[in-house]
Amino acid sequence: MKKQSIYFLVIIILLVQTSCQQNNEEEDFFNNQITLLENNPRLYLSKIDSTQVTNLNNSKEATHFLLVSLANHYINNYYPHKGLLQKSIHIFTKKKLIQQQLESLLFLAKTYKKEKNLKMEVQAIEKAIDIASQIEDIELWTRILKGDKVAFEELYHRYYSPLFGYALRLNFDEETIKDCLQDMFVKIYVSHSSLPTLSYVKSYLYRTLLNALLDSSKAARNRSLPLDEYVDIPIDDTGLMQIFETNDSDLKKVQLLKKGFQQLSSKQRNAIYFRFVQEFSWDELADMFEMSSHSCMNLVGRSVAKLRQIVLAGGQFH
Repeated sequence: MKKQSIYFLVIIILLVQTSCQQNNEEEDFFNNQITLLENNPRLYLSKIDSTQVTNLNNSKEATHFLLVSLANHYINNYYPHKGLLQKSIHIFTKKKLIQQQLESLLFLAKTYKKEKNLKMEVQAIEKAIDIASQIEDIELWTRILKGDKVAFEELYHRYYSPLFGYALRLNFDEETIKDCLQDMFVKIYVSHSSLPTLSYVKSYLYRTLLNALLDSSKAARNRSLPLDEYVDIPIDDTGLMQIFETNDSDLKKVQLLKKGFQQLSSKQRNAIYFRFVQEFSWDELADMFEMSSHSCMNLVGRSVAKLRQIVLAGGQFH
């Protein structure tokens, strides 16, 4: 490798490490400030510049805006400008500042509740639940990196069965699945000190298992298409019915769904499977598919719309 290439690679590694360190420092700062704020919001505001901002350009400004808004909310039930709150969520999401995302989403849910907008309130709460689950996984993963056996056992028990069921849907035999799962978890346990820091543990585990299963298959190794184009996941009746807001279990409707589902591309089927059956958050789905969250939303939206269109053509759903 040329010296220039090595130098460039070192620069990239340093930039990534610096970015991760900055994120950790920002989240540590935020958590410390939240503790101070919740203990005494009036005292907190007296010690900082509590001027309300009118624009947000970076995570530092967004964090300051959120902290000041929360303190004022605790004191006099203040609600910030919804547009600024939504922009702060966008900034936190882009920077992968998960704790800030969670607090912002919960605050946004309160704002929608005040407006009596139940639909948007529920959406914000659901997103917050996704984030809270990610935080739990990240905390487990952080402890695993430090060699915490209890954290490893908790992660193992939390994900072994869902991962096993997912692999069965790919039509791999049980022994191959068990071997791949055992190898994956053994590597996590033995090589914990060299594992990467993760923002999305769930998608990392699914992707790692998928790669191991494909490596175990001679046919898969000879394929040249991207994973999401040829890995085809069957979906059962219950999973299909989750896509539609209906309690009707009419077998005829289920058959129409199955027929429509098979007319989607593999990528569309997989997007629907991970979003509605495995209940991946948008960020986890983006990590799994190696796409942006916005692109994943578009992909799932188009996939469901196409499926609905196919089913509607059968005259069953209105």
